Amino acid sequence: MERRRFLRVGGLACMAGVVMSAGSVGCAGSRCIDGTIEGEDLRIPLASLMSTDGSPLKSVVVRHASLKWPVALYATADGGYRALLMRCTHQNAQLKAGDGELTCPAHGSAFASDGAVMNGPAEQPLRRFPTRLEGDALLISLKA
Repeated sequence: MERRRFLRVGGLACMAGVVMSAGSVGCAGSRCIDGTIEGEDLRIPLASLMSTDGSPLKSVVVRHASLKWPVALYATADGGYRALLMRCTHQNAQLKAGDGELTCPAHGSAFASDGAVMNGPAEQPLRRFPTRLEGDALLISLKA
């Protein structure tokens, strides 16, 4: 195969792989929901955090078009929620959410649902955001 054709075919195959995998990154093991931005907060209706049987979901991935990275949201034992930026602290790859952990598809780092590093090469924990309940919504503060 001539070099030019090889590069074109190889490049198209790479692009197809990226497009096909883009939808699965982040939401692979968790329910994805879209939040709304209100000032410096990401707002999620409490109803979207419930399963069909009315019990609270253990985890969800929250997205918004203006956010570069989704946010993983984990229910805590005290009835609250923990929000984590789904960006690997090793080389900034988007993480995949699983049952109780977040994993990096690039180099295999794994993070616990509290953001702590479980497996490297990442050495720093994930960024956490404060959360608060307000009326019928959960608000995630996106302030720096």
